[in-house]
Amino acid sequence: MSYLKKFFKCINHIRCLISTVISSNVHGLWFWVFGKNQLFQKPATNHQQPTTNNFILRDLTPLLAAFLLFATPSFAVVDFTGDVNEFIKNNPDGQKFDFMSRYIETLGYLESNEKLSKQFIDVNLLTAPADKVKTYLDALVNANVNLRVSRNYLKRYGAVNNGLIRKVVQDFQLACDELITNNQGERLLVEKIYNAQMNHQKRSGMNTKEFSSRIEQLTEQRRGTSTKILQTSMWASKVLISNKVDKFGSLYMLGISADQRKELLEQLSKYKGKEYRGELRPGQSFLQASIAAIAAILEDESWGNLTN
Repeated sequence: MSYLKKFFKCINHIRCLISTVISSNVHGLWFWVFGKNQLFQKPATNHQQPTTNNFILRDLTPLLAAFLLFATPSFAVVDFTGDVNEFIKNNPDGQKFDFMSRYIETLGYLESNEKLSKQFIDVNLLTAPADKVKTYLDALVNANVNLRVSRNYLKRYGAVNNGLIRKVVQDFQLACDELITNNQGERLLVEKIYNAQMNHQKRSGMNTKEFSSRIEQLTEQRRGTSTKILQTSMWASKVLISNKVDKFGSLYMLGISADQRKELLEQLSKYKGKEYRGELRPGQSFLQASIAAIAAILEDESWGNLTN
């Protein structure tokens, strides 16, 4: 095994370890390794008021950003299977431009959800007026409509002759299904508050502790699912890489033409702001980090293009 392959294999093992810690939510290990900077939010205390779940979680934590850096296109091209030859076999050229154009359009529906989410940051549903609670219920419904559209938008690529594209489609659709289920669960919870208001019942009679606990549970589930969408976007960025290699057997170009590359960058240009560009970093939303991952490889001039 070459030194390069050993290096990538080592990096992949590190990512798997970190991924295991994230998925199992081992707070003690996070504290032991990294100190007080924990990945997950602390549960609400008796002095904290429960707020909305914010159906698109917005912030990348420093630890999550560091973890995902291992998956950037220029760093871990081969970690789909651990071997360059397998990567080439599972990611043949063809349909890459069409798929990525479609995928970028799909992220636009998630952007709509993010904009809806921003309207309800720090809203305390137990004290908010009835019209605000009703507006939030409607937003949850609209969010699920967008998720269903996003999920179905990629359906045509679910059986293409490209294993990496099929992986992206499958993982993205599963993540959308999880978010839809999560939103439905929150909607049932919030409807109890709204119905109590409409029946002129006191919301103070609700079990605030139970409500807060359930909101925290839904929020943590949503954070994990939103992370999956970001990871899926990073896999999608790798779809762009051509299966052609140079004389040294290295991947060196994208599987799209210069004109197609320019067109994809124009599609991404609608996402305004520095948050959508540059390396993954704390403070980005999951959507912003997804766009940044795709933009990074398209803007990296060290990758060549197919002939127009």
